Amino acid sequence: MEQNGHYQSERWTYRSGWRWYPVPAAFLAMVLAFYVGATTQMSNSEALAFEQLWEEILSGINSPMSIFLNNCGIALVMLVPILGAPFAMYVGYSSGLVIAALSQTKNVDPVTLLTLTVLNPIGAMEFIAYAISITQGLLIVYAIYRKHLRDEARNAAITILIVSAILLVEAFLEFEVIKGALVQ
Repeated sequence: MEQNGHYQSERWTYRSGWRWYPVPAAFLAMVLAFYVGATTQMSNSEALAFEQLWEEILSGINSPMSIFLNNCGIALVMLVPILGAPFAMYVGYSSGLVIAALSQTKNVDPVTLLTLTVLNPIGAMEFIAYAISITQGLLIVYAIYRKHLRDEARNAAITILIVSAILLVEAFLEFEVIKGALVQ
């Protein structure tokens, strides 16, 4: 359906149900990358180094905003066309390495830790927000191809607001859990 050399099509809106179809696939891809990282074998010295780094990171968290800014920055990079999805897989794998280290030093099954992380409300919110960001990055690529970038820019702004709202709530919940764990 070309008219005067330009594509004519329906406006892309957030009400288009099909735009949400890739979100579960992006979620599963993140979980798979997380699983690969969590089941990676490492030496005891590497596991101890990861655990020490993790404890330093946790002790340095002093507000929900630091968690929010970190997670939001990661989600924004995932929006970058073409580069966002591989970056997301790297983030998932790297996070999984922390699970691998903790499971090794605490002598806990890594799949159990992974499952508890992904299925708890905090982890689920973070993975869902990241999956939405990955999907939006892929939709931007598709919009460039179909010459719908102007419509998709508006949708990307809406996505940023949705992802930010999810991650803000998640950051407050995560901070309370971290604060409670550090007190003990």
